[in-house]
Amino acid sequence: MKRFYLIALLLGFCIVGAQAQTQPQERNITEGPVWRVSYLKHKPGKAADHLRWTREYRMKILDEWKRQGLIMDYKYFSKPSFDSPNEWDVMEAVQYRNYADLLDYTEARSKKMDEIGLKIFGSAENRTKVWAELRDASREVIASQVIREMQIKPMN
Repeated sequence: MKRFYLIALLLGFCIVGAQAQTQPQERNITEGPVWRVSYLKHKPGKAADHLRWTREYRMKILDEWKRQGLIMDYKYFSKPSFDSPNEWDVMEAVQYRNYADLLDYTEARSKKMDEIGLKIFGSAENRTKVWAELRDASREVIASQVIREMQIKPMN
């Protein structure tokens, strides 16, 4: 019986020791907002069309989503293209409060986002036309990723 208690006590110490090793790392990192990052490549001769799509439609939608609290922020980045099919030249990053805001589309949230888009486009038919003529014809999506921002606390 003494052996059983000794083994239980040692196992208890091992569990407490393992927890003590993982806790400092968890306290040193704060999870931040979530970003949907899309890497885009302009089709040859279509950069102006894509910029028109972005300014005339996409930014208006993103601005309204931000105003209504559906997203936190958005940003665009560029880099020189090296004419490789796998190289992006424009990156769009949309910031959400958390994974739920990005991935868990409730009916109400989806309806609100769709209504904003329809207001900007005027109609579903015009949206389909603009997507075909400007958005899809001017760029291709190289990759799209979901990433989480994290703040690392400095050493004391």
